[in-house]
Amino acid sequence: MSKKSSALAAKECIYTALILLMQHKEYDRISVVDIVRKAGVSRMTYYRHFTSKEDVLAHYVDEVGQRVHDSIIEQNAQKDFYKYVCTILNQFSEYGDIGVAACRAKLGEMILNCITKYTFETYPPNPTDPAAPFARHFVAGAIYNTLIEWLKSGQVLPYTEVARVCCDSLAAIAPHVDA
Repeated sequence: MSKKSSALAAKECIYTALILLMQHKEYDRISVVDIVRKAGVSRMTYYRHFTSKEDVLAHYVDEVGQRVHDSIIEQNAQKDFYKYVCTILNQFSEYGDIGVAACRAKLGEMILNCITKYTFETYPPNPTDPAAPFARHFVAGAIYNTLIEWLKSGQVLPYTEVARVCCDSLAAIAPHVDA
């Protein structure tokens, strides 16, 4: 195994360990020792890649955000708000446990920041318009809150229906906006 693939495998083991631990233990009670034990890696390996458990989670959330972003671009979903929301919800549905665990640990802002970062890259308002950042923050906040509530509810409604509710809600408050 090459050094690069070995490093990726170690990171993946650390991500997985933290996520599994967060599902059964309060975040504040999880130690680096717990993570390395569960991951089957040394502390040296852990600290070679991360500075803290927040750093582990931040890197993981950003990787998930990048996958969602790539999917939006792949599907050209940034041109259709319904498709945009569907793509985000569908992609994040695989990571529901970590989203709920992160919010329970009061780390939801990490997810919001990730959604905001990628919304600035994919949401279509004109980047030269001085009001565009407000539109992007509005969309990122709405998507974050909708996503978290949907994940907490156990994803009982299909993501397509949740996306439709988002579009209908937007149309109701801003009928001149094309959702």
